[in-house]
Amino acid sequence: MRLTGFDVLDASIQATNRWFNELTQELNCVDRRKAYIVLRCVLQAWRDHLSIEDAVYLGEQLPTLIRGIYFEHWDPSDKPLPLRSRAEFFQVSLPTLQVTAKTDPAPKR
Repeated sequence: MRLTGFDVLDASIQATNRWFNELTQELNCVDRRKAYIVLRCVLQAWRDHLSIEDAVYLGEQLPTLIRGIYFEHWDPSDKPLPLRSRAEFFQVSLPTLQVTAKTDPAPKR
């Protein structure tokens, strides 16, 4: 499908749509805006707890549009943030999800 006339962007849009389709199914949610919020908050929280090298490596694997979401507002100067458990990860990312869901789809961090 040609949306933009640029193959690399069209491929990224298609890949991003696949990600959102899968995410909305996994979340049992039809609201793609909520899926976007979840994806952004979790990816950015995960990124902030990785070493700089691992964060960059992961970012390189993402589709172009999702990579932009992932790296948005990233300041690696104070990373990685300490993280000791899965529960702690959710304690960090869930408040961001709750606040973000009530406000702007792209808040400044």
